Amino acid sequence: MSNSLRGIDSYRAYYDLDDSLEQFGPERYAYDEDGYIKSKTTSEGTTTYNYGSPGERKEVTLPNGNICNSFMFIYQT
Repeated sequence: MSNSLRGIDSYRAYYDLDDSLEQFGPERYAYDEDGYIKSKTTSEGTTTYNYGSPGERKEVTLPNGNICNSFMFIYQT
């Protein structure tokens, strides 16, 4: 893939047997047993995701240690 406007130049994407993205260029992804993203690792560090009920994201910890626990979801129809 190439998109020089966004600084993306020829990254490869790798998926596991469940079709979950494992790696995109230098970024790596890990998932929990339910298939929800557990972590994303980049050159800046690791972002971790914690869930309450299945699929209900409760908390995101950013690479700098900041914790986000308030989310707004916008749906387009």
